[in-house]
Amino acid sequence: MAKQESKDKSSSANIKPPRRDRMGGPPPPRKGKTKKNTTRNSSNELVAMNFYVPAEFKREYKIVAAENDQKLIDILKESFELWKERHS
Repeated sequence: MAKQESKDKSSSANIKPPRRDRMGGPPPPRKGKTKKNTTRNSSNELVAMNFYVPAEFKREYKIVAAENDQKLIDILKESFELWKERHS
């Protein structure tokens, strides 16, 4: 009978507990301010515009801006307006 009991114990030892969800539930609601990403920015508000240019272009662009006492953004805006006029 001792063999029968050991078989019963070993078979119950092979049963694995149910898997627990590793992700858990949803996060709790935030308290305080929430992001307002559903509204548009005002037309004068500056936002990031990220792109890459060759290093030499960047260097020359900054030199020209400094020599003409201009901000980089002003030169960019003016050049974009000229481009739109030419290609419209």
